[in-house]
Amino acid sequence: FTISEAIRPKRQDKNVNIEELAAYVNGSVEGLQAEVRVGGDLTLLEALIAAGYPVIIEESFKLEKSAWPGDDLWAGHYILLTGYDNQSQYFTAQDSYHGPDRQLTYADVADAWEAFNHVYLVIFPTGDLQKVQQLLAEDWPLEANLEWTAAALRDQVLSEPANAYAWFNLGSSLNALQQYDAALLAFDNARALGLPSRMLRYQFGPLSAAYHTSDAKDLTRLADYALHITPDSEEALLWKGWAYELAGDHLSAINLFNLALQANPGNQVAKKALETVRP
Repeated sequence: FTISEAIRPKRQDKNVNIEELAAYVNGSVEGLQAEVRVGGDLTLLEALIAAGYPVIIEESFKLEKSAWPGDDLWAGHYILLTGYDNQSQYFTAQDSYHGPDRQLTYADVADAWEAFNHVYLVIFPTGDLQKVQQLLAEDWPLEANLEWTAAALRDQVLSEPANAYAWFNLGSSLNALQQYDAALLAFDNARALGLPSRMLRYQFGPLSAAYHTSDAKDLTRLADYALHITPDSEEALLWKGWAYELAGDHLSAINLFNLALQANPGNQVAKKALETVRP
């Protein structure tokens, strides 16, 4: 439980961002390096696994029990891919919920992966840096990875205009590129098409885009919805605090930042927010 104690000190925390996993490795594990990229595909997963690097991906997950009337039962979940069979088109996955050596079809992996912009985390010995750079090729520079992912998603939303995940992924990629106005438009399209109820438990691009375009009203609405679904979400508490800060209510912002820190005492973003905002 060493890792859990560092990044998820309270068991009721329902989300650990993939960036938090990478930050733990890079800050606490000597001799290893972690890299996160988006826009992955099955060929890249095969190449990384074949080279000896298991890959963590985030995927859609079906809950067994409803938490409220009309619950769509959608959630997010990490799996570790450790093997593959190209001929039979199966991946071998280590799954904290379903157990070890789970066999997943390529089609099922691709489908469940889409909701999270095909994000992946690869961990490797620091001495293998050049080898991993070669494997990732054009995906190694982070900005280039985001640029080409956004370009591919622009093509996808043209061919699949009713695909809410494609629009959301485009918004996420544009937000990461700091193209906030364009990101907002993409997120608006995704919301209009309909998204799972828990989407804002795991991904916060719409809140970031609203904040960076100084839309305090939309940011408040999004944060309130996220907190309605997940009341102890440290990320949603932080964004609600920034909504107050945009509106000039510094004391309320500080209160929300403190609540976020209570939810996760190790949250460095909350600590920096408290250092930034003054009553």
